[in-house]
Amino acid sequence: MRIAIVGAANDNETELLDVADAAGHHVATHDGVLAGPSTAAGLRALVLWSDLVLIRGDAPNDDAAVTARGLARRLHRPARIVKRLENAQLAAYFGARLNGDDGPREAS
Repeated sequence: MRIAIVGAANDNETELLDVADAAGHHVATHDGVLAGPSTAAGLRALVLWSDLVLIRGDAPNDDAAVTARGLARRLHRPARIVKRLENAQLAAYFGARLNGDDGPREAS
């Protein structure tokens, strides 16, 4: 599975990549900054490449989150909004997908 992680990069990005790799998945990230047309094009390419879009951050209504959600919807890619993404959450998501579940949901 190819997973796009959009926004709010944090210190555990290397570990997230390791968790995905160990589970046989591929992860690519976008920092969530849409300062120019090339970064918006990069976000579109990332969503197009992905099988799943995880949008992380405390502001699900910021430009990158809204853009990523809209792109995912138009490109028929599942998207999840998470406040933060830890190694255990990503590993649990992979385990849930193997069992046919949609994976962990963010608490409201």
